[in-house]
Amino acid sequence: MTSEQIPSDIELRLRQLELLDRITQISLASNNLQDLLRGSLDLILEVFNADRAWFLYPCDPDAPSWGVPMERCRPEWPGLFEQGVDFPMDYEVAGIMREMLGANGTIQYCFETGYPTPSPVATRFSVKSQLAIALRPKIGKAWLLGLHHCSSAVVHDEIDLKLFTTIAFRITDALSALITVRQLRESESRSQKLADSVIDQAGVLVVVLDKHGCIVRFNQACEKLSGYTFDEVEGRYLWDILLPPEDDRNSPRNAAEPLAQNSNGMVGQHANFWLSKSGKRHLIEWSNTQLLDADGSMEFMVCVGIDTTERRQTEEALAKSMRQLEEKELAKTRFFAAAGHDLRQPLAAASLFIGALKFSALTPQQENTIQQLDQSMTTFGGLLDSLLNISKLDSGVIKPNFAPVKLAEIFCWLEQSYTQMAGEKRLGFRLYFPTRETLVVRSDFGLLNSILMNLVSNAIKYTSKGAILISARKRGNNVLFQVWDTGMGISDEDIKHIFDEFYQIDNQQRDRSSGLGLGLAIVKRTTALLGSDIRCRSQIGRGSVFEFRLPLDATSSGAAQRGAAAVLQEDVANESFARGKRFIVLEDDALVMQAMTIWLEAMGGEVTCFHSAEDALLHADIEHNDYYIVDYMLGGKLNGIQFLNLLRQMQGKPVNAVLVTGDTSSNFIRVAVNCDWPVIHKPFNIEKLISGLKTQESKHV
Repeated sequence: MTSEQIPSDIELRLRQLELLDRITQISLASNNLQDLLRGSLDLILEVFNADRAWFLYPCDPDAPSWGVPMERCRPEWPGLFEQGVDFPMDYEVAGIMREMLGANGTIQYCFETGYPTPSPVATRFSVKSQLAIALRPKIGKAWLLGLHHCSSAVVHDEIDLKLFTTIAFRITDALSALITVRQLRESESRSQKLADSVIDQAGVLVVVLDKHGCIVRFNQACEKLSGYTFDEVEGRYLWDILLPPEDDRNSPRNAAEPLAQNSNGMVGQHANFWLSKSGKRHLIEWSNTQLLDADGSMEFMVCVGIDTTERRQTEEALAKSMRQLEEKELAKTRFFAAAGHDLRQPLAAASLFIGALKFSALTPQQENTIQQLDQSMTTFGGLLDSLLNISKLDSGVIKPNFAPVKLAEIFCWLEQSYTQMAGEKRLGFRLYFPTRETLVVRSDFGLLNSILMNLVSNAIKYTSKGAILISARKRGNNVLFQVWDTGMGISDEDIKHIFDEFYQIDNQQRDRSSGLGLGLAIVKRTTALLGSDIRCRSQIGRGSVFEFRLPLDATSSGAAQRGAAAVLQEDVANESFARGKRFIVLEDDALVMQAMTIWLEAMGGEVTCFHSAEDALLHADIEHNDYYIVDYMLGGKLNGIQFLNLLRQMQGKPVNAVLVTGDTSSNFIRVAVNCDWPVIHKPFNIEKLISGLKTQESKHV
């Protein structure tokens, strides 16, 4: 998709919310400190693709040694915890530890950031780079959380550092809660008070219901979210006060009956909306646990929830943005197709009338006028072809036909096609590619040729003096293609946009002889189809270079074959082609029909015309003709392809025909791919039509 990008801060916020959710789930599932530490380190290993993750406690730079109470690592990179020893505290390590404890956020240690990894740690544990951050629980001394990259140094970007810091803060909250719980168990005299503190400081919603579903505990997070105090909700049914009316109708009055208890006392997870005192809706995801009495019956249900409203809104905003971008792309494609079809009809008629005039007795002045008209029609046709190519690329119909392609053949084609054009502007035209070895790339001959022809024609068009150089150089297992020019150059600001559709430099007057500004957009899409990426470097007043890479063909023995798209255009048909031949023309546009009739008859052909397939099929001699020129969209119920298929069944033999159309929609392009007859898009000239008929006829010889 080529439209504006989704803001990166939305993606960062989504990742933060997802990681916070996972840390919360780990903390909720952890019954002790070891489970929390182990689960958190496993998450860090996964998210940051680290080789080792660790907690360090106690963090005392004045201690004689230091150790880690928990560590998770790849099997090939065991650390201090796995070795079961403490590490001596030397002056350098103590200084680094003080630096970590004094920092307000994450520190990244590696050579590139100016914070080299401490040499004792790097040497003893093969650490190439590391991240570290101080954790300061509400109770107890500080901890250190870190990760190691041992196989190779990794420089994390700003997003990674923010995510690591976010994880550390949530672990700190969970650590605070678990440390509090542990101290609670160690001091029974303060158990109830500390339990309340844990519930209120957990950072998640905690609601305790009795067996009837009445609220018996409502922590501070619930009060803040809902706007209700515990005194306002105590003893009331949860669904009577907090659930929206549509949820309340289906809510049971006895919480014990519908909840299936498993062996761990867990009753599963669910999500619902809470309606706050102000009327705001919040989407909450819950994990529920039953507390059983001595008889095994549920006495209380502990519900722990997370407010996912912001995450859901962010996801919906992202999805909406994607839908809007897709709708804009579809609207643009439909506009191209519709505009292309409507413009092609009169243009096709004009081109055919010009072709017919060439067979008339003309004065030199009239011949000059006809030539200028023909040139104008050619320019206009080129603009519409650009629209068609964009439609084809956007519809996904064009598929590369990968095969070995000799660079010598490509460069020979370019030399034949552009030497004269460059010479007319007195420009040097040079080709460079290795001649001592036969370079063969794996590509599509036609698509590769179209890329280079587009770049070379642009280079010649925008270069007033100097030279053009086309080169191909071997770079490892690839070939680097470059098109150099000594033109006016492109500014840094323009380079950002030159591959955008309809973007043109210095064409405020919209001179259509300079095109629509689609050429480089087509080049970018085409190089992407070939698995490459087009790049541009330029200096104002000195020129530009466009370059891309393609892989060498590893299987080729040097005898490369051209792809199916590499078909040379036949010689221009001469006047004798149509003489004495019988033509059927099916065309619903009267002007185009008249123009084709005039030039076919001017060449000596006999022409019969029909507006619909139904009328043509009723004609007595419909089967006894030499050629059929059939429009795709006709006046009746049958289209051109359906007519030709019926005619082929009637004749019992191949039909020499071409299909003409002004339809460039993606739907038609998909149909045309499997068409048995050449498809010629309007506008077309006599030579193109004759070439299509000859090509079809040659298949049946």
